[in-house]
Amino acid sequence: MELQEIRLRTIKDLLHRAQKQSKLLEQLGEELYLQAGLIDAPPKVLMNSSIILSFVQKECNVDVLKKTRARDVMFARELIIYLLKKYTYLPLIKIAEYSGVGDHTTALHHIKKVKNFIEVDDNYRRRFDEIDERLKLYNEIYEQDNSLQGIQ
Repeated sequence: MELQEIRLRTIKDLLHRAQKQSKLLEQLGEELYLQAGLIDAPPKVLMNSSIILSFVQKECNVDVLKKTRARDVMFARELIIYLLKKYTYLPLIKIAEYSGVGDHTTALHHIKKVKNFIEVDDNYRRRFDEIDERLKLYNEIYEQDNSLQGIQ
């Protein structure tokens, strides 16, 4: 029985390592395609993470750092996580810490969830697009105000 358990653990460990290597190879392949110009990278508009956090909280009229799973708070929290991934170069662990969801796997789960809702739910997509567009405008105004303050 002990030998079978050791073999089973070894097989599970090997499968886990193979999955990790597969993901790394996929990421590397995508990077190589980008560098070769075979696929286009979406332009990333850099935004300050605090702008995203404060804007979405104002738009949704909630405090996302409050420990609750209320639907409106969860919607805002998921949007913040998705927008932080979309508009910043923050690693998932920092996104998770900043949004108060715990760890990087939770942040990744929320990103996938938002992507799925955008694809399948027209109302969700419309609401997301509205908030996304207003956020871009808000960011432009914020940047212009800061650049004008530097002139004075």
